[in-house]
Amino acid sequence: MAVTAPGPSRTTPTTVPAPATGPASTPGTARATGPAPAAGAAPAPGPVPPYRPFAVRVAAVTDVSPNLRRVTFVGPDLGRFRTAGYDERLKLLFPLPGQERPVLGDGPDWYRAWLDLPDEVRPHMRTYTTRAARPEHAEVDVDFARHGAAGPASAWAERARPGDPLVIVGPNGDCPEAVPAREFQPPPDAPWYLLAGDETALPAICGILERLPEDAVVRAFVEVPTARDACPPRVPAATSLTWLPRSAGPGSGAATRTGELLVAAVRGAELPDPGGPSGAYGVPGGAPYAWVAGEASAVREIRRHLVRERGWAKTSVTFSGYWRRGGPL
Repeated sequence: MAVTAPGPSRTTPTTVPAPATGPASTPGTARATGPAPAAGAAPAPGPVPPYRPFAVRVAAVTDVSPNLRRVTFVGPDLGRFRTAGYDERLKLLFPLPGQERPVLGDGPDWYRAWLDLPDEVRPHMRTYTTRAARPEHAEVDVDFARHGAAGPASAWAERARPGDPLVIVGPNGDCPEAVPAREFQPPPDAPWYLLAGDETALPAICGILERLPEDAVVRAFVEVPTARDACPPRVPAATSLTWLPRSAGPGSGAATRTGELLVAAVRGAELPDPGGPSGAYGVPGGAPYAWVAGEASAVREIRRHLVRERGWAKTSVTFSGYWRRGGPL
């Protein structure tokens, strides 16, 4: 079910201070270079940060599945939001209780300004995947795995309504040297890919699958809360996508603990040895590439299995603990 609000015209931008100018270099920024200005000329351009805050508001809230909620954001500057897809990440700043919108600090370095805020006003910050960006419409989609009020991000997503303000920190389209913030970095000669994750990694897995070339060979395993949470994305033709629901639905018994099905599926998967002959188990020969994300302990166990028991090179396995069992979301 989708709930839609009026478009970007309702967005009220949060004031973000302009970057300071001067000779001092700011870490993590790109600086315009060139000859010194002539006397009386305008000052040289200041540093252009590769990442910047974007003041946004909720435009729509859509329940993609029972446990996955998509929030569409609009903002006056999102036309300058730069995206490279795959599992690209962004930061979300959430207002504290009693705040109408997140408080932003002063200065050209957004992260230092955030750190310098007093604890009682500093907004919560969480990392999410850019599910989709439509600069031509000044829109960005972010998918939230629904975990109730288990943490500030999950609680905010549960009560999100059109018009709610937020701050996104993302890649700055005005900085040509900005490097995409993504973990999926396979070698160009990888013959096939292994993707594994739980529902928190589903937006990233979908983004990866939708960006891979049509002839890519993929083995993917996704653990989700229920069978109704299996929402297949567009995938390359030679993709084997296995859904692992922890519960079949009401009355089906206790759900399996998050990560157990995923670990068991990867352990039991028929996969060729790295560098094995082409055609074994339906995949090309050569050294594959794995991307694993989700609950931290499950991710570590899968990586150990691939490296120690299957002989994969450590450099062929990218792994990210998106959350920790018992920790805030």
